[in-house]
Amino acid sequence: ALWAGVPQLARCGATFVSRVSASIVSAAGLPELVCGSDAEYEDLLLTLVDDSTRRQQLRERVRAARTGSPLFDSVAFARALERLLWQAHAAAQVSAHG
Repeated sequence: ALWAGVPQLARCGATFVSRVSASIVSAAGLPELVCGSDAEYEDLLLTLVDDSTRRQQLRERVRAARTGSPLFDSVAFARALERLLWQAHAAAQVSAHG
């Protein structure tokens, strides 16, 4: 949803999936869309349904985050992952031959 420029609400709870969702929304620069309870989620959802100006502002922030947020920088992510894998490989080589 975020890549398409659509704001996403997140309900942070006890499950891994809910925490990942909250983390992604926060990393996109929208921590105010992370809710800590079902009631808070429902209140925010209904508020946004009634406030087209705020929804538009959120859409603009999401679109801007696509070009300026590390969350959407797949090249940097791939390079960091590659470095991590090379480091793990090097450590495994030292352990195997050390």
